[in-house]
Amino acid sequence: MAKKGAKKTMVVSKTKRASHMKHKKTYKAGARVHQPVVKTKIRPGDRTQPNNSRLNPNSNKNATTSIPGISKKKKMNNTKPIVKNQVVIYDDIDADEMMDMMDEEDVNFFKNKASKKEQSGNLPKKRKLEEKQGDNVEEEYNEELFNKELTKKETRHLLPIKTKQGIVEQSVEVDYQTSDEEEDEENEDAEKEEAPKSMAEMYVQRKQKLEDLKALIGSSSSNILENPDERMEHISAVLKLYNTLTPDIFITGFKLVSASLVELFKDLAPGFEIKSTSKPGERLKKVTREVYGNEARLLKYYQMFLKKLEDTLAPLKEMKKNPKNLEERTKRVAFFALKCLSDLLVAMPHFNFSKNIVHALIPFTAHKMDEVRLLVCSAFKKLFKDDKKGEISLHAVRQVNHLIKNKRHHQIPPDCLDILIALRIKDVNLDKEREEEINRYKTLTRKEKLLIMSKNERRRRKKIERLEKEIVVARAEHSKGSKSKYQTETVKLVFTIYFRILKMAPKSGLMGVVLQGLAKFAHTINVDFFTDLVEVFNNLIANDQLDYRQCLYAIQVVLIMLSGQGEALNIDPIHFYSHLYKVLFHITAGPSNSDMPIALDCLENMLIKRRKKVSIHRVLAFTKRVATLALQVQHNSSISLLSLVRILMMTHKQTDMLLDLDTSSGSGTFLAELEEPEHCNAGSTALWELHSLVRHYHPIVNKYARHILLKNPTTGNGTLSMELTRKTPLELHKQYDPSLLAFQPAVPGPSSTPINLKKLCAEEFHNSELEALISKVLQTDHMKLWEKDIASEQLALVTNGVQS
Repeated sequence: MAKKGAKKTMVVSKTKRASHMKHKKTYKAGARVHQPVVKTKIRPGDRTQPNNSRLNPNSNKNATTSIPGISKKKKMNNTKPIVKNQVVIYDDIDADEMMDMMDEEDVNFFKNKASKKEQSGNLPKKRKLEEKQGDNVEEEYNEELFNKELTKKETRHLLPIKTKQGIVEQSVEVDYQTSDEEEDEENEDAEKEEAPKSMAEMYVQRKQKLEDLKALIGSSSSNILENPDERMEHISAVLKLYNTLTPDIFITGFKLVSASLVELFKDLAPGFEIKSTSKPGERLKKVTREVYGNEARLLKYYQMFLKKLEDTLAPLKEMKKNPKNLEERTKRVAFFALKCLSDLLVAMPHFNFSKNIVHALIPFTAHKMDEVRLLVCSAFKKLFKDDKKGEISLHAVRQVNHLIKNKRHHQIPPDCLDILIALRIKDVNLDKEREEEINRYKTLTRKEKLLIMSKNERRRRKKIERLEKEIVVARAEHSKGSKSKYQTETVKLVFTIYFRILKMAPKSGLMGVVLQGLAKFAHTINVDFFTDLVEVFNNLIANDQLDYRQCLYAIQVVLIMLSGQGEALNIDPIHFYSHLYKVLFHITAGPSNSDMPIALDCLENMLIKRRKKVSIHRVLAFTKRVATLALQVQHNSSISLLSLVRILMMTHKQTDMLLDLDTSSGSGTFLAELEEPEHCNAGSTALWELHSLVRHYHPIVNKYARHILLKNPTTGNGTLSMELTRKTPLELHKQYDPSLLAFQPAVPGPSSTPINLKKLCAEEFHNSELEALISKVLQTDHMKLWEKDIASEQLALVTNGVQS
């Protein structure tokens, strides 16, 4: 079948060509041979022509019919450079031989065309027109054959129908081409249908596919890393492996390709952000142009990889609407893509598109799935801890601020705000810039002030600042000015988030995280907010809107504020002494034991750092309360509390009255249930808890209790080692923490000496009356006494019944 647009050739059957070659005439020596016609070609413009160069136009009237295709060959030959007076010789081909070589259909077609041409009239035309006519003839012939094939029909027999007249045969005419295509499709489907495979064969086939994929990934990655400058284009081959994954290895294959690309980009990415410094039309050296080209290709493939991961994350975003409709396969792949993005952000926060990754990951900090939320939050915590410049941290905090703004009624999990506590904000003073400008302007002379106002001085300063920036960039360092600038903007945004929640949603579940963050960054709060914050926290605690842990954080924030810049303010936190005194007994040996560091920090800020502003009655009350608290907590908390009692007794000498058993020296009676430390009369009691702690199971608690009972001696019996006395209560709490299931110091093993049973059975009493009472009780037969009591009760009942 001739296709449209195929190469135009004349069809000659093989059999006729063979018969023609068989009956071809052979010439003998001396025979008469037909002489070929000789035509000379003359260049146009050549005036010198031979006499016989002009041919008679009527001499070729009886020539044989021209065959299509010959004119085309002549046209192709004319394209070559023509040598002057070149002679071209054409063989005279017999028409009979040509007719024998052609099919009947072709002969009839050319006869029809020739008859039409004769009817229209044979007019002399130019040679170019004849060539065009020959080409048109070929095209018309091919189109006619093509249309015949299209219109060709095939009869397809159907099942017969039984009617009243009898059985009627049915048939339908179908296109020949479509039937062939259908047969080809059926053959392909039959080839695809293979015999069913067993589970073992499927497992082996899957394992082989994974091994081939691993080998391909490994070879491609090692090939790129050997010479990344010349083989950067090979990353596209690894990216294209996503499209070759079949359903049986899709999950594992996606993980292999993604993990390999993550490690590959970690190795290839430079330690700085790539910026396009070249301008269009700029002349560059060959080496520089190659470097720019490699960097552009790296960014191109890195961006393609990030887009692939972001597209894979789309089902997790849609999961907020229909969480049950998500397939397990899609969920696992999306979770791994999220993990890859988190790893790239933590490993390369300085590289290009890091802000885009932050923008894509921040919404997942408020996701409903716990595993997704914890993965992203842990990545951001690590990012904030390792960020030295502060730029990426600032961008992340901005995105968190936008997220909380868009959430209705601040309905987000606390984990979203918990990541802000990991920020590296140390010495940030929001009023420092303003104070420095004021002080600098005050110290200037009149001439220096006039110089500042001049244009030349301002231009000179701008040039100096520009040069300093270029020097910093050349050294690849981060200036202190840029760090402090980023940290200042970050602190402003963090406090904006916290104050908005304090104002708009004080009863939400975010208050704990907000108070914890304020407690950490309280040293950077502006002095203008101190009075308002103290009032707000006091109202929240007084109205019982906070639990005990949130109360501890609120008290910690207030005390940190007043111990720093707030010392100049006339704010007396008298209410917070009562709040802390009330909350301390909520800490026990259970889960609340982890809140002991917050309580210790509050007690140190209140009683030790502000010792000159605290009355002796409050000190006595808190000393008694802390000693009582040491009985109901774990041993590491008991050690830290006893260390605090020791410091209080050394800084406030009047607390020695609590070691005296004679309580008559105090005024009134001690009221332990009273929540006001100023009026509970703690001077009328004693630290009897120390005698119980002397028999504690932990040896360090035992040592501290004996040391305090002996009034903190520095030498002699009851002294403590230098290791214990130099450490703060918080350090002691961490050192002896039992959460790691390690007892410190180690428990000694059993002794190898035999046990003396006589010593254990010996009963020695210091009081003879007590010994006589115990012996009398042991000799008494309580069973007989009980039986006598029952008999007497029954007798009394009987006598009462007879009398009635």
